[in-house]
Amino acid sequence: MQFKLSMTRRRIALFAAMSFLYLIGCSRAEDAPPVASVADAADEAKAITLRVVDREGQPVAGAMVGDYGTWEKGGDLPELHGFGDPREDIDGQLTDEYGHYKIDAATVALDQMYGPQAAYAIAADRELVGLAELSQADSDGVVEVTMHPWCVVEAAVDSTELAELGHPLELVKCYVYWKDYRPFFTRSTNKHVRFLLPAGKYEFNVYGTEVVWGEDREVEIAPGERTKQLEFDLPAKPLARMLGHEAPELDAIAAWKGSDPLRMADLRGKFVLLEFWGCWCNPCVASMPRLVKLYEEFHDRGLEVIAVHDSSAKSLDELEEKIAPVRKRLWEDRDLPFPIALDGETEETLPDSKVRMRGKMTATYGITRWPTAILIDRQGNVVGEFNYRAPDARSKLQEALGLPVDAAESKDAAN
Repeated sequence: MQFKLSMTRRRIALFAAMSFLYLIGCSRAEDAPPVASVADAADEAKAITLRVVDREGQPVAGAMVGDYGTWEKGGDLPELHGFGDPREDIDGQLTDEYGHYKIDAATVALDQMYGPQAAYAIAADRELVGLAELSQADSDGVVEVTMHPWCVVEAAVDSTELAELGHPLELVKCYVYWKDYRPFFTRSTNKHVRFLLPAGKYEFNVYGTEVVWGEDREVEIAPGERTKQLEFDLPAKPLARMLGHEAPELDAIAAWKGSDPLRMADLRGKFVLLEFWGCWCNPCVASMPRLVKLYEEFHDRGLEVIAVHDSSAKSLDELEEKIAPVRKRLWEDRDLPFPIALDGETEETLPDSKVRMRGKMTATYGITRWPTAILIDRQGNVVGEFNYRAPDARSKLQEALGLPVDAAESKDAAN
């Protein structure tokens, strides 16, 4: 029960941190918090000294420490993100001869801003790892990290259902949670992930391309356990089952803005891009000008765009009220030139998952990330996701529409 409650608190804290990151990471530069405000907060923050010791209490010199470990480069050892702004790529730091590493006051302030942080330490030459909570600093600002023999945790991830549909599982991602923290992440193109963890309780969240968002699995590593093998067989996303088949009708839409109700049957002969978005999602609203530019260039040559807004807005009036400041701030005070479809409300969850869906059409396509754009061909069949924010998006769209591809642009995108 304590583990479950901890997971709930962790998700609340993580949601708050992610919301903050959206606001500062995807808005314009002038909307980011001024540097002075961070410095002011740091003045009042207390520096923390990590004291890394082995099980006998002896200092561990040269241990690498950080607040976030990832195996994305495919090596046996993790790359550690150092303590500080999580938007920056900072290498892990090493403890001194006394097993100490001092986290300065400014970093402590940043850690408080971005949510709860953990300290991860690894001594590769001794095969030791340790975890500690930064919030557990004593009165002198010291956090002791006790190191234990690591357990090599390896997980094989696949999707039987996806394979039966003829689609390979191209990319696997995995988060590992500990208490209220998320200190480990990796991604892999070989359907295999690896972590070096001390004994304790964890929660693994595994997901990948064209499969349902993650299976939450509690994993306990016993003291003295040195290896652990896990297997995950993930169900396919609804979208994966649709590829090459007729797109669902648009009859789940609650209201339309900028158009009479549309039907897929009426759009045959055109390529249709369904943009699933929300006005609360900064990446969504920030990338709209690029989508508008593509629409204005290719609409007369066979492209239709429908912006499917999730059900967080209960009416067009509410949606208009929420969009108004975004339109002024990011869209040069212009309305979107293509139809907006307000998704209908639903109590559905994603199949084979506990993820609550944010609208009927959203549930039909199994959308769990915003923005997500789905391309539908002239025959009304689902092509798949289309990343119009990618450098080669314009050339790929030209190719799909049967238009000459600008050779110079295609070469630039490849580089």
